[in-house]
Formats: sequence, structure tokens, C-alpha cells
Amino acid sequence: MDESFSKSILGLADGRIHLNPEKPVSCWEETIAGDAFKICVAPVLVCRNVKQTAGGGDNISGAGLLVQL
Repeated sequence: MDESFSKSILGLADGRIHLNPEKPVSCWEETIAGDAFKICVAPVLVCRNVKQTAGGGDNISGAGLLVQL
């Protein structure tokens, strides 16, 4: 993953979110059509060569996030 990513397809300078390895969950606030939202991104490891799945779905994703919080 790069050191930062754009939160907009316009790529504005103030629209970039910088990643901090010491605090990997990045959050920011946006207002869309008058409604305020807090958006958080948490990078997790992903296996590209899956041999078998556990069927845990969101439980597995949640466990990966829990370790980073």
C-alpha cells in the first residue's frame, strides 16, 4: 500500500489521507447532501491464493480489524 491515498477522484492536495504505521486506522469526516459521515479505512492482509475458506465471513474481517485497534 502507498504512503497515502486520495479520498476523491479529483486528487486534490487536501483530499489525501496519509497512512501512519503506528496508527493504521485512518478516519476523516465528510458531509454529503447535508448529512455528516465519519469514514474509516483499516488495511488488512488478504490472501490472493485461497486454498480453503472457513465460512466465517464478517467474523474473520472483524477479527483482522480488532487486532489493529
